[in-house]
Amino acid sequence: MTSACSGAERRRIFIALNLVMFLAAIEVTIVGTAMPTIMARLGGVPYVAWVIAAYMLGATCTVPIYGRLADIYGRKRILFVGMTLFLLGSGLCGLAWNIGSLIAFRMLQGFGAGAVIPITTTIVGDLYPGEERPKALSLLSVVWGVSSVIGPYAGAYLTTEISWRAVFYVNIPFGILAMVVLWRTFHEERTPQSHQLGIWGSVLLFSGCSFLLLGLLHDPTQVQEGYWPFVRPAALGIGTILIAGFIAWEKRVAEPIMPRVLLQDRFVVIALIQGGLMGAVLYVLTTYIPLSVQGIRQSGPLLAGQVLLTISIGWTSSSLIAGRTIRRFGVRIHIWISAMSMCLGAYLLLQPQPDTPLLRIILAMVLIGVGMGTSALALLVAIQDRSGYQHRGIATSAITFFRHIGGALGVAVSGALFNGVVGSLRTSRPEETASLQAQGIEGWMEGIRTILDPEERGRLGEMADPVADAMAQAIVPVMWVGLGAAALYLTFMLFWPREMRSKT
Repeated sequence: MTSACSGAERRRIFIALNLVMFLAAIEVTIVGTAMPTIMARLGGVPYVAWVIAAYMLGATCTVPIYGRLADIYGRKRILFVGMTLFLLGSGLCGLAWNIGSLIAFRMLQGFGAGAVIPITTTIVGDLYPGEERPKALSLLSVVWGVSSVIGPYAGAYLTTEISWRAVFYVNIPFGILAMVVLWRTFHEERTPQSHQLGIWGSVLLFSGCSFLLLGLLHDPTQVQEGYWPFVRPAALGIGTILIAGFIAWEKRVAEPIMPRVLLQDRFVVIALIQGGLMGAVLYVLTTYIPLSVQGIRQSGPLLAGQVLLTISIGWTSSSLIAGRTIRRFGVRIHIWISAMSMCLGAYLLLQPQPDTPLLRIILAMVLIGVGMGTSALALLVAIQDRSGYQHRGIATSAITFFRHIGGALGVAVSGALFNGVVGSLRTSRPEETASLQAQGIEGWMEGIRTILDPEERGRLGEMADPVADAMAQAIVPVMWVGLGAAALYLTFMLFWPREMRSKT
């Protein structure tokens, strides 16, 4: 348990935690802005979803273990383990030599990130009880938002003026500074407890999610001669069996990864499902909107970063407001507001075209940000209120877990749809395919990779507009995935309890 501290000491701890959250926020937005350039330099546009999904998979499947370890061995110690892995992964990502190595190092980075956000948020929940908690968590979200404002511009600047590798190296000084400050300011009293960590459950969960993602991301339209044609059904089947084994294992162990007392709470279950749907909307749109802006509009990383910035503005402002109104008006009305904002924003993004007004895209991203900021805070406050100190670490980790797994599955489905449409262009646009090949471009996927790189875009010549149009065609089903997840999020409001009592 966090040791008793004065107001001044608590403020210093809070500042240190803000530095940790700043690190996490910078990483997300910088990499998102640089992704088109990374894909252009390393190749592997069909695997763009894997770069995102590998990070989320590593973070997702370690979150429950970190949550349990934090409850047993203390928040500070486990947070430092996660930050060390995160910084190591960041440095290795900067050294990546091809798309395969980048994916592997992103997963290592994710293993560390699984501790950063949930444990930081858990500590804030420990420090600020009752009426103070929403305001403290909203201020933590503001730090995330401010960092996200800086991130897109920093990512665009580093990518354009230095190298895309710098977007990973920039994590290291911030991480070291955060660890030094936190080491000197945060102290906690730990009562030894005896627990079972549920390692085998995590292994089954990690393996099952990995196979499911492999099946979703496999592109049958690019199967080469002699390649086994049953990769997708085999991977999906194995993944389903492993997930079923995970569920069966969790039912028989004394201490499952997710305590049964929480899963028996109707409110907690609905909140976790909505957290997963929120993650799907967030990661799908923030992955493909920068690609859309830079490719379809044939712009550069700076404009992509500016568009991504607008979601941070909506997130920050709505979180600040919700932090001051959530105790007065309740969680339920805030979730309704977030659901309507996400649905409207996703709807405005449905038809990406080169001539789509930029103002429409910006408005959509602001609405998405408002929905995300309101939802993230409301779900987190409610989950922490319901869990109590004994289960707060794993409960906070659970909402992060579902958000990540929802995001990973959303990006995987979107990647499969995107690759499927691009793969079908060879037969649906034979004359334009021949024109591409005549200019030394092997196919549509290479054409998309080329149009994403401002320095190589000139190679396309008169085929630049057809490639941009084809990319718009491929992104349409991706936008439908985002809208579908937002609509499901809204639907679950019908099952939301009208009253909720806090346990803290």
